[in-house]
Amino acid sequence: MKDFQVTLRDFFSFNEKDISQEKRIAVEFHDEMAAIREKVNRNLKKVSGADLYGEVAGKLNEILNINLAEVMAGAWIKGREILKYADGKKYPPEATYLVHLAEHTVTSEHNPYIEIRVDDQPVGRVDFKIKISLTLDNFILKIQNGYIKAIQTGACKGKGTIYCWNLPILERETGPFPLPGNIDLGEGIPIPGRGDRAAEKGT
Repeated sequence: MKDFQVTLRDFFSFNEKDISQEKRIAVEFHDEMAAIREKVNRNLKKVSGADLYGEVAGKLNEILNINLAEVMAGAWIKGREILKYADGKKYPPEATYLVHLAEHTVTSEHNPYIEIRVDDQPVGRVDFKIKISLTLDNFILKIQNGYIKAIQTGACKGKGTIYCWNLPILERETGPFPLPGNIDLGEGIPIPGRGDRAAEKGT
């Protein structure tokens, strides 16, 4: 993405303080957290589940630093409507194609984690899952040479859930979300199966 910097953190207006006390305690006393705490305590002074939770919560912004345009494009390139543009014989690399997308839903799942280390040695990790669903309407994709090169945005809204060790800790639902009219994807996002376009052009 050349200039587009909107992330999942921005989209869902995430703030770690929005996690309820009930959810926080569930994470603090989770069996996996207890196992990590035991390993940490073998090497350091005694730490509590709350101490570890605080360290982990401080990193949540980082794991939500996922570019929204990459999420959308990552879903689009799996669809038959877009996959066909990988065929360089039917869609010559020198041509540009504008693909209009009517209202549709994009779903995506991400599985980041935070590794806990003591003296630079890993002692465990906290696993997260981020599930999102975006409802998009009136988007236009610019496709050239088997790449999505730009996005003309339309209406966008969505919902998502953050899980920690499969415990849902935060849910969000947005109303209409403002996006820039055009997103330049720079070199572009490759459509799977595009092959060697230089060779195709020479045939």
